Amino acid sequence: MYNKKIIGSKMDRKRVIINFIFIIIYSGFWTFLGIYMVLGNLFNLNDITKMYLLILSVLILFIIQLPMLGATQRIEYSNETIEFYSIKGFMNQFQEVINILINKSSPSAISISIKELDSIKLSYRETLGGYGIEGYALKLSFLMKNGTIICLSPENMDKTEEGAYFSLLNMLENNSIKIIDNFNLKDGLIKDSVYFQNYVKKLIDSGCIK
Repeated sequence: MYNKKIIGSKMDRKRVIINFIFIIIYSGFWTFLGIYMVLGNLFNLNDITKMYLLILSVLILFIIQLPMLGATQRIEYSNETIEFYSIKGFMNQFQEVINILINKSSPSAISISIKELDSIKLSYRETLGGYGIEGYALKLSFLMKNGTIICLSPENMDKTEEGAYFSLLNMLENNSIKIIDNFNLKDGLIKDSVYFQNYVKKLIDSGCIK
């Protein structure tokens, strides 16, 4: 079995526990201030009522915030497979946290066998960020030997390590997978997402991409 490399962020048990403790402390601190310093004086609550409200409030905040740790979108790849994980939705994220704590692997949303892969095409799509700022995201189209096309366009490209996608493409080339790169986008993947954004913009401004 080949060691897998990860593009994106994958939470482990240690990080979940650390964040778990942080959530409890953070929620407890602000809830304590809100109930004991504000509501307690405002409504003249007794200590027992304030304690019950504190426990209930911390529990509610904990339940709301905990699933956020399970949100992920990542690619795991080796010389055998490329797997895409996208965990969204409250219950799915909550289940992901549980799986991490009990060391249970979650199923991937998409699994691509390198042996069944014929080629990969690089393109891009326009995105709209905060304050209406336009950007560009990488789009990967995997053409399988049976004619099936699988498209991926990760949303968290800005959270990947420098050159992560460039390394993925090199791995595919080493496995005799053809790279279709009509816009020469691979050269824009040698660094981080900011470099990629500027690279695509320069291609568009120069008329290389229409």
